[in-house]
Amino acid sequence: MKKFITLISFIIYTASTFAQVPQGFSYQAEARDASGNPWPNHAITARISITDSIGGYIWYQESQVGTTNQFGLFTLNIGNGTNLIPSRPFNNRHWGIMNAWIHIEYDPNGGTSYQDMGSFKLLSVPYALYADSAVNAANATHATNATHADSASNATNAINATNATLATNAVYSFGPKYPTGFRATNKTTHTVTAATLTPLTYDSVLFNDGNLFSLSGNNFTALTAGAYTFEVAAALAPTSSAGRIIVYLYVNGVATVGNNVYQSSSDIVTANLNATLHLNANDVIGAVVYSFNGGTIVSSSTFNYFSGLKVY
Repeated sequence: MKKFITLISFIIYTASTFAQVPQGFSYQAEARDASGNPWPNHAITARISITDSIGGYIWYQESQVGTTNQFGLFTLNIGNGTNLIPSRPFNNRHWGIMNAWIHIEYDPNGGTSYQDMGSFKLLSVPYALYADSAVNAANATHATNATHADSASNATNAINATNATLATNAVYSFGPKYPTGFRATNKTTHTVTAATLTPLTYDSVLFNDGNLFSLSGNNFTALTAGAYTFEVAAALAPTSSAGRIIVYLYVNGVATVGNNVYQSSSDIVTANLNATLHLNANDVIGAVVYSFNGGTIVSSSTFNYFSGLKVY
């Protein structure tokens, strides 16, 4: 008999102020067969993804096994399953600043042949998780760990703080919860066609805090709106004649800022670009080079790199 799953509820549990904040929240659904009858006492596997939009970037993904009770109901504690992307742990989600969508997939037979059950938006942030992960406050008004505090060891907004984003008295720092920065290098020789915009490609990532740089796409995606600073270097050996080299930052496929150098007919020249841009959330940034006479990218990570970080 064909089975399907009817979703009945989604529950977020907040924590007591006297208890440790749980790293997870509960999701409950009901399984019914094709005739609409409850499907009791069966194992069901689920794959849960937390994304920034429908079909968007996956912040966290896990799998879980649940068993329906005599009424066909089952409950999953999202955050306590098997993490399918270890580099994106559940407790490092930006609950306070990110859009959060839940995408649910199930296999009613307990395997991994998942059926897409759709996505829905979290209209309320899991408050206990936000209070726990946003900032580690030593003293706060409404939580053991809170965003706004008069005195805090690590806070987003605080009057006195050791580590804070915005504070009256603080050592300025983003803190460990919101790392955003990368540096990619290239050791591969490739040809730059004359008078053509050539995307710069990279084959190694020295660090990628926040996992926002895509090595396969050779681009960086902004997590949130704000000021970001970037540095690009491209060393080019000429073909046979002198000319100019321009290196650009591309934002959403549009050349936004560039810098050019003059190249003789025999010298290897490195075109450098340093720029600070205000980006919107989900803006995509890449680097391209334009040579009036073409040439060959020199295979050295010392001269070919793309780096960036969020300033605020």
